[in-house]
Amino acid sequence: MQRVLLRYLVFVKALLIIFYWQLNIYAAQPPERWDSNPDIIVEGRPLTVTWDKEEHRPKVIVWVQDFTIPSPYYVTSEQKTITIPRTVRNELPAKILVVPENNLLKPKIIEVKPTETEVIFKTDLIPPNEIWFWGLTPPNPCLPGWAMNISARLIHNTKVYADFCGAFLWHITLSKEDNYEIAFYLTFYPKDALADITIKDFGEANDISKAFCHIHHGGECKFTFETNKNVWGKSHQIIFKLNPFFDKSKCPI
Repeated sequence: MQRVLLRYLVFVKALLIIFYWQLNIYAAQPPERWDSNPDIIVEGRPLTVTWDKEEHRPKVIVWVQDFTIPSPYYVTSEQKTITIPRTVRNELPAKILVVPENNLLKPKIIEVKPTETEVIFKTDLIPPNEIWFWGLTPPNPCLPGWAMNISARLIHNTKVYADFCGAFLWHITLSKEDNYEIAFYLTFYPKDALADITIKDFGEANDISKAFCHIHHGGECKFTFETNKNVWGKSHQIIFKLNPFFDKSKCPI
């Protein structure tokens, strides 16, 4: 009986050793990332953009594709048309962002079919009670080849918000009850990945708005802005500056 029990204990011990060894091998392997599939380059037919009036001349044109770092194409004053390549990552994009040279005119995101080779840009004046924001989010320091995700939210009306990743377009509207000063803030992850966010002609939110933002956000609102009477009825670029000293050990696993 003792011999049988001894053999049983030895067998159990051996199983435990094998199980522990297998567990260590698995733990030593790098975790599989959600973005581990390799990218492929997809090429379509170039797209020619023209404009119906000289005053509608674009300033910049860029493909809109989530998570992709966009390459902007700038229009010179001599050009009457521009042809942009359609060499992109993983799949052909179905939209372009067109920003007029005149910031009193409305930027637009235009849907483009894969078979289309030409689009005509037409636009209108921005209503005096609207502000349009556009921009290109920077590379994600934690995911090489991917654009950073950034969120914008009104401070005193937190139900109004937007998420940006790559080329983006967003607008806010002044209601009859609003004054010209509307506060909002921008957030991103991971923390400290950006050194600065700037919007020309916009100042920081006031102390009351910052305090309200702190309560809602659950922490410091580092990048707050406030509209003023002179910025309505126009488009504005949001410019992001990466932090060159960002510690990549803070990246999520």
